[in-house]
Amino acid sequence: MKFLKHSTRKRPKVSLILLDWSVRESFHLLDYLRRQSVDRDQFEVVFIEYYSRIAEALKPFADQVDTWALLEMPESCVYHKHLMYNCGLVFAHGEIVVLCDSDAMVRESFIRTIADEFEREHKIVLHLDQFRNLRKDFYPFNYPSFEEVLGEGCINNIDGATAGILERLDPLHSRNYGACMCARRADLIALGGADEHIDYLGHVCGPYEMTFRLINCGFKETWHEAEFLYHTWHPGQSGVDNYQGPHDGKQMSSTALEALVTKRTRPLVENRAIRCLRAGEELGGEWIGTHLIEESYRRDWDRDIVTERQARERKSGKKAITDLYRAHKITNDDGRFYAWRSTDAKPQASGDSSSRILEGGTVQDLVEKIDEAYPAFLRLSERVTAFHSLVSLGLWPLAVPIKALVRAVREKVGQENQGPRAAPAFRPPTEPSMAARLRRLWQQCKLAWLATKYRQAYVNRWENEMIAGLYFTRNGAPWDAPGKKLLIITSPYLHWYLKALMVLGFLPAIRIKRLKGRHEIEAYFGELARRKEPESLILARNIFTDFHGLIRSCPGFKNLIVF
Repeated sequence: MKFLKHSTRKRPKVSLILLDWSVRESFHLLDYLRRQSVDRDQFEVVFIEYYSRIAEALKPFADQVDTWALLEMPESCVYHKHLMYNCGLVFAHGEIVVLCDSDAMVRESFIRTIADEFEREHKIVLHLDQFRNLRKDFYPFNYPSFEEVLGEGCINNIDGATAGILERLDPLHSRNYGACMCARRADLIALGGADEHIDYLGHVCGPYEMTFRLINCGFKETWHEAEFLYHTWHPGQSGVDNYQGPHDGKQMSSTALEALVTKRTRPLVENRAIRCLRAGEELGGEWIGTHLIEESYRRDWDRDIVTERQARERKSGKKAITDLYRAHKITNDDGRFYAWRSTDAKPQASGDSSSRILEGGTVQDLVEKIDEAYPAFLRLSERVTAFHSLVSLGLWPLAVPIKALVRAVREKVGQENQGPRAAPAFRPPTEPSMAARLRRLWQQCKLAWLATKYRQAYVNRWENEMIAGLYFTRNGAPWDAPGKKLLIITSPYLHWYLKALMVLGFLPAIRIKRLKGRHEIEAYFGELARRKEPESLILARNIFTDFHGLIRSCPGFKNLIVF
């Protein structure tokens, strides 16, 4: 690691942590930070470069950078934003830490707005959403006005607010959780910092995994409804062809979403320097080399090794172990690992004979113990689910064109019935040739196919967790909430498969209700919220994550069981 600059700010209120992994072409955020309405000593800028590049594009703004560090990770390693977050967290001196895009535009009120929010409320995690414009004539960045960014080409501007801020049903996928996240430094350190698990390598990761764990600790997630960031188009902004960790098919890390389900508060892999700070230990002179960056990362995050690991996971149908494995929760307690069935109440002591707790020195020890006792029926069920997945993916290239054609016909008929409509605010430029149009179509199909594969893998995992969890409850394992249960799902396959397993006696007989779409889900949950005594619900994980805003807004649904 090399430091090019060290901060000399005495007591900044806010520390901005900006990242690069030798890819940024512009750092114009720093130019907008020059124009902030607060005194410059009120905030500091910590810039972290993952590799060894001294970016030429950053040099014109070097006077705005207070701490400039090169992690000097090998060029062969896949970048890991969470390691950079932790480095920035250690180097920061401000009370409030801000993790945001370094190639975004912000207004003069940006820093003051953040500081004011934390003055008003203490136990919060603050997010700012981002307007995104797809006009290519703003690239290379040529300082368009805020009005121009909000105008033609802006894909999410609705009357001066982002579409994500206005979305109440599915905020997880409609808001830009990675654009700007703010929290108190002390709270992030107490949380254990950013999770350095291997699932967060590459493009699919972000500060929102800390947001979810802060929510589990009782913090309030707040989105500012008047202050935003502004982003213009540049090549590679969507992460195409970058390494991607496991996600839900909608570019949200499935491992981070899992933390929402399990209510986990600690990182799966905690940075040793953060652990020292959390424990109140003093870091000596050699702490950077021995604590901040694990030497094993230089080997485990090598692109060739990561690619080989991905190939093994695709072949086996399994991903890296997190805190949920085959309907068992896994926790780390001072170097000892414990596991128990996810449908059981957490054991109070390992000596409790009724707890079915497992103990091991490593996660792999627990995995082997779980595998050893895992019923043959559940192994067979996993194969059935995998076969269904293969069939679904095989039908995808046939079903999608037909579905698109039907949708186009319906839209055309609807437009004819409604009469002439106003032209949209943004009309994508026409392609100059058939070849260019074909290339765009191929790229769109490629992205849709990859998203479908990731979505199917995500669905397979929670479907298997659900079936295993229900299987383990048939012998009277306790539930988190009393009373009769109603299982709510959306998948027709899962509906009939679970029904069949219940008839055959493999699963306990419970009521199942299938909701077929967004409007049906919204209407049904609205009905449940109006009841004086809402039913005890079991939710499929896709409903819990895809409609998280709706679930969170219903006060009667605090004791949900989610698979």
